[in-house]
Amino acid sequence: MEHLPLPRRELLASIPALLAAPAAMAQMAPASQMAPDGGRPRTRPTGGQEGVTLPFAMAACWADDFGALSDIRLHARLDCTIGVRTARQPASDDESCAMLLSIGAAAECSAMLASASMAGSGILYMPPKDSGDLVQLSVKIGQVRKGSNPDAVRSAAGIFARPDPTGAFDPAWSPNQELLDKVRNSMSDQNCTAVIVAPDRKADFLKSLRALAKVSPAIAKAIGEPERWEAGCTPVIVGRGPASSVQTAITSGRTMQRAVLFACQVEASLDLRVILPGVFESASAQGAEATEAAKVLSLMLASPGFEPIAVGRLGKLVDPKPRRVPPFMQILAPSLEVPEVKAPAAG
Repeated sequence: MEHLPLPRRELLASIPALLAAPAAMAQMAPASQMAPDGGRPRTRPTGGQEGVTLPFAMAACWADDFGALSDIRLHARLDCTIGVRTARQPASDDESCAMLLSIGAAAECSAMLASASMAGSGILYMPPKDSGDLVQLSVKIGQVRKGSNPDAVRSAAGIFARPDPTGAFDPAWSPNQELLDKVRNSMSDQNCTAVIVAPDRKADFLKSLRALAKVSPAIAKAIGEPERWEAGCTPVIVGRGPASSVQTAITSGRTMQRAVLFACQVEASLDLRVILPGVFESASAQGAEATEAAKVLSLMLASPGFEPIAVGRLGKLVDPKPRRVPPFMQILAPSLEVPEVKAPAAG
């Protein structure tokens, strides 16, 4: 293993992807269905196709928690789909937003593992009503006809092996322009945008963040220790546009998760802290100082109509520590349900 390009920890973290290999072999067509030109054998038709989806649902459990990961329920089926539900109805618009962002993060982890496993993936926003699903993820092994690449494998390994990003960052480390562009571009999609705060605007960013945290316990809790935003931290602002919908909120969660996994390709950490829309609006109304602080952050997005949905710290951890194990047995509970067996009628 010492001669391989990936560290041992990342190779071990890739084990869930390897679990998909037997399914890939099982779904290949027999020799009688080989292509006429002697090339790669054809796969079975996708309609009604069976497939192993549990490893990809497990990857979804290791998503970043954007406020409601423990409320997600995944049903890994044998028809190449993973049904996504929530454990309860949201009590407010902010709760709904947190659930959708967390669903998006989970979907992106599933899709990233599929990409590294050379499998096709997708998301269905209008599943059959009788399924009870909010959305459905699909994973079809044998559908993609090109190989994986080192970056995809590193991102897939990062799903399980990335450390807790909330620690102190190395003040001597700074990201190169390629990483900054990759992180920013990965979060610019449909109703979502992102900016890297320039060094000469960092003081204004920190001042605004502190002003909002002073009037909002929710924001103060979200951003954590203020000193963690100083040395070694490159700030990022993620914005959400006015065209909010279920699909755009899930897409925002996907893009944020994608950026986190892109950062870990170079052993960096992107520590994203969600500021829910209602929380931001309430904080911005708490006096002139808070109003000005909210305005400064919004203008930094340089996109009219967009407001911050998250702020982030990009850097390299001084002392990486393992992330907390997610409640995966709870999230996967629908996959593990055993049908009730009725007792035979007395006769």
